[in-house]
Amino acid sequence: MITAPPALPVGTRIRLRPGRLRRLQPGADGPRLQLYGGDPMALLTLPAAVTAALLPTMSGLRGGTLEVTDPATAQIARLLLDRDLATVAPAAPTTVAAARVSVVIPVKDDPRLTRLLTALAAEHPDLPVIVVDDGSRTPVRDPRARVLRHDRPRGPAAARNAGIAACTTEWVALLDADTVPEPGWLEPLLALAADPQLAAVAPRIVAHAPGGGLLSRYETHHSALDMGPTGGVVGPGGQRSYVPTAALLLRRIPGLRFAEDLQVGEDVDLCWRLHAAGWRIRYEPGARVGHDHRVRFGAWARRRFDYGTSAGALAQRHGATMAPLVWSPFSALVALGVWSGSPLGLLVAAGAAGWLWSGLRRRVGGELATEMTRYAAQQSLVRGTEAVLRSYAPLALVASALSPAVAARVLLASILQAGAGWTRHRDPVAALAAVGLRRVDDLCYAAGVWTAAWRTRSWTPVRPVRTGLHRRRNR
Repeated sequence: MITAPPALPVGTRIRLRPGRLRRLQPGADGPRLQLYGGDPMALLTLPAAVTAALLPTMSGLRGGTLEVTDPATAQIARLLLDRDLATVAPAAPTTVAAARVSVVIPVKDDPRLTRLLTALAAEHPDLPVIVVDDGSRTPVRDPRARVLRHDRPRGPAAARNAGIAACTTEWVALLDADTVPEPGWLEPLLALAADPQLAAVAPRIVAHAPGGGLLSRYETHHSALDMGPTGGVVGPGGQRSYVPTAALLLRRIPGLRFAEDLQVGEDVDLCWRLHAAGWRIRYEPGARVGHDHRVRFGAWARRRFDYGTSAGALAQRHGATMAPLVWSPFSALVALGVWSGSPLGLLVAAGAAGWLWSGLRRRVGGELATEMTRYAAQQSLVRGTEAVLRSYAPLALVASALSPAVAARVLLASILQAGAGWTRHRDPVAALAAVGLRRVDDLCYAAGVWTAAWRTRSWTPVRPVRTGLHRRRNR
């Protein structure tokens, strides 16, 4: 069992992150600071005492730091950190010290290990490196690393567990043999390690050597390992429900072990177990690690299917956390109304938005109510569409074959998805490729999910869950 994290100690300083709204509200005991932002998006009103502590460090209503002085401020600081409205301010400039970080590399018959060891030695020659040879046909021998060997293959989870157990440092940097860290990758990760409740922080995984083929260009911008350009908190219900372990800075916590019976999905399982134990995880795209993406169609499609099959075991371990869609009556009315394309459906969606806006306006005022309603409607439509095209792709395929109207909506949604990607990466060829490859990608993943549901005789991996407005991202 993973041990629980310590409390935020007195003296910890947190720094407010930029947000969509900051304003002072009058109160009987003094002004209160109102914040709107974070992940999931939320509106928080801070107590007058906390507002008074923050204001002297703020320039206008931007920035600002808060120091933990007692259990009450520790609770407020934790709330701001968990809502992604703040980060822990490092007490001193970040340095990479060999006594603080070790590198663990699981490998099996992969000659790219030499490339990775060369890159690590060039930037951090004093960094301790442990290579776990998971039963390679030719045993690994390299003087730049301490090598542990399994006589027979036991899987990447077992290899990582063996490497972590052999470390003595506070932090372990997990790197797969097919990765290449970019210069300066470790410092941004360690800068977040000042939070004593942080269990892991992940870099952005990008294409190491982007190719010119359609699949290569698609993977450069849509790889399942790339969590995108925006950093923040990681956990169920958020923008990023997990981070991959192909590259991950991990705190050595008593009881922390990867599930060795999982061949895929062990990274998702670890993230969710850490979250359930009270630990926090963050994603920092300012740190970048290159990766050799799969660019052969057969291997790529098979891997996407394999990712989907992890849904069965994850659902058995974590229940509704694995739900492909989290919905509320509001989100259902908006998504179904817009997807119907009918005047009545659009009227229903508009009515739901008006009802939400009316209730919010009485509490927060018209301007913020408009912003919150717009955001809620947008997320409802985006997440509903993603679920239809991804987790329910087999059903969408059958429905498209039976109904030209459904086929037209699926095609339109595919074009809009590709267009949204183009606005970020400005690669027209990749955008065009995404119209078709994204559907193949999602169909392979969904086939794995539905296969897992059939094998486990459980609908949990494909059953939507009713709750409030949340966001999530599967593989």
